[in-house]
Amino acid sequence: MNLLTWLTAQAAGLGLETDMSPKQTGGVDKDADPNADPTVAPYGVPPHPANEAYAKCMAAVLMKTIGMNLSSITTSENFPWAAVQIRDYFGYHFGEPIEAPYMPNVPKFLLPPEQRVTPVIVPAAFRYRMGWLELAIPNQACAVVRNLDWLTEVFHLGQAEQKVLLCTYVVNCQMPPVIEGVMSEIQFCNEPQAYAALSLLLDEPESEVAKCFAAPCRLRGMRLIDSHPWRYPLTLDSFFQGTENLTDVLEVVHYSRAGMLQRLSELSLYWSMLPDAGVPNDQFYRWFKPAMAEACIATANNQPLKAAHIAELVWWLIGYRLPAEQYEPLAGNIDFVTIQKTIQSCCMVRSQRDQAVTQLAVMQALYAAVQ
Repeated sequence: MNLLTWLTAQAAGLGLETDMSPKQTGGVDKDADPNADPTVAPYGVPPHPANEAYAKCMAAVLMKTIGMNLSSITTSENFPWAAVQIRDYFGYHFGEPIEAPYMPNVPKFLLPPEQRVTPVIVPAAFRYRMGWLELAIPNQACAVVRNLDWLTEVFHLGQAEQKVLLCTYVVNCQMPPVIEGVMSEIQFCNEPQAYAALSLLLDEPESEVAKCFAAPCRLRGMRLIDSHPWRYPLTLDSFFQGTENLTDVLEVVHYSRAGMLQRLSELSLYWSMLPDAGVPNDQFYRWFKPAMAEACIATANNQPLKAAHIAELVWWLIGYRLPAEQYEPLAGNIDFVTIQKTIQSCCMVRSQRDQAVTQLAVMQALYAAVQ
């Protein structure tokens, strides 16, 4: 089942499929301005109404999909807290007033004791109501759909990867972050349990879902997602952490596939992991494990990276865990940004050739970057 068929089935209707015009406002290409800054900042153009309308419709489709499978992907203890948010999200469909929580999008364990009153929602009745929802048909005549098709084509992405990118974009472009709040209530004990839940939501085999996040995670390496299955606590939103690069490359109307790839490779990395010099050192240790925290501190203080720092960065970016000794020749000769851009380029080039991103390929790219 391709993406368009899946979207159609999820929305319970037929979609509209048309070609986008490259003359639409917001189009960019590698030849548009020869004097432009080679480092492009994300969000260079205002959001287009067609993209916003599509994302809003798809958010409702995703929320309904979560609701229909909620009793199967979460515990009976956490079910009511996610269900009440989904119920209120669709309150206008049922003609019911929305019960505003004391503190919206705050997990139960962070609420004061007097506000931890578990709502009573019967799973079978809840699923029945979700099944009666009639949602608007997503209009696929927008840049997001076409650009996602182009990404899938040029990088030889699988259907599961394509759906992960679409859902990640939808989750991260919604304000207020209602879907993310619901996902944060759905916790997992381990990765296999999480992949089983994602398999239901994405309508893909568990093995294909696992490939999206296991090493080598090329979607993360290309800086399209920032999802890490080793986050703790492991919640559903851990698998839908987006980047501003993903939002930018999907929303901008590109003249060509080459223009899209050019923009993706030139987008600034200031949004990502590059540490801010104003962040206290102890804050890095609260966010990351020691080796990663030390890499951030060294970068923030303009100090050279050690082999252990480089090994941790490679693991964080693509999932490969290699001994620090293999990076000794690179120590002091490569910086934070170069590591990110090198891995991004390696993943993009090998994906275009439909080649696996192997450990050897990553190591060769890093060593070539310092020559």
